[in-house]
Formats: sequence, structure tokens, C-alpha cells
Amino acid sequence: MYFLLKFISFFIKKKFIFKIRKVHFPFTIISIELDIYYNKNWLELLGFGLINNNIFINNKIYIKGIAGGVGVDRLFMICYKLKYIKEVYD
Repeated sequence: MYFLLKFISFFIKKKFIFKIRKVHFPFTIISIELDIYYNKNWLELLGFGLINNNIFINNKIYIKGIAGGVGVDRLFMICYKLKYIKEVYD
């Protein structure tokens, strides 16, 4: 978790309020999402979890793994102080 917070701090360059939520993704077990407080709203920034072992077993792969993703467009939105995410794509 420390690594993820440092990663986000690198882009945001200031202190931020965050919360961690337990969520469900169909391909993972024990999944969480990290939200930050930005522009008077909670913004979902990243999610990750342990990959369900059945996915590996069904494909004859015998390892364990993690899955995760960062909303790059949301990081861009924060770095350039955009109010709405649609401004990233306009």
C-alpha cells in the first residue's frame, strides 16, 4: 500500500485525502479500490486484487498473480487541474 500512495504522490505533488474500499471484480479475490478526494468529490483512481486461481488452473498455468490498474486519465485530470474527466478527451 505504501508503494501505491508514493506512486500517486509523485504525480499529484501535494497532500491528498484518500480512502480504500473493498470491492468485487469478477476475475479477482480480495480486491480493493483507492479513491482520492479531488474537486469536492471522491474520485476512483485505482483498483487491484489477487487473481482468482481458477483462471490460471483453467489455462494450465500454475502460478499466482495480482491484477491492478490506474486510471491514467484521472491522473492526467488531477495533474492539469481539470474539473471534469471529459475535458481530458476534448
